[in-house]
Amino acid sequence: MAVSPVGVSLLALLVVGWLVSRLFPARPRPRFGSAKGSSDASHVFKAVSIRCGSSCCKEAEAIRGKRLLIDEVPTLPLVNCTAEKCLCTYVHHPDRRTGNMRSTFLTGSLQ
Repeated sequence: MAVSPVGVSLLALLVVGWLVSRLFPARPRPRFGSAKGSSDASHVFKAVSIRCGSSCCKEAEAIRGKRLLIDEVPTLPLVNCTAEKCLCTYVHHPDRRTGNMRSTFLTGSLQ
């Protein structure tokens, strides 16, 4: 039984295609509107503050309610925490800033 050259070519093409798909898998596309693929840079300013537990140490009390950028936040429990069991938690905020800081520059007043 003779195999035609066209059949051999198609089989070779299928084998090469299969090998390429195994060696170079497709990269996942970023989701529409995701932080990495989005042009909106607001995710850069996401912040957290620390909500102190019932037995709060002095270090946690010193930064209570202060908004810190995600990259600057210390891990809980804090390094020098003196509480027997740390009950502090993080509170997430969409932005480190509070209020509308731009209104001062637009109106020229500090209301």
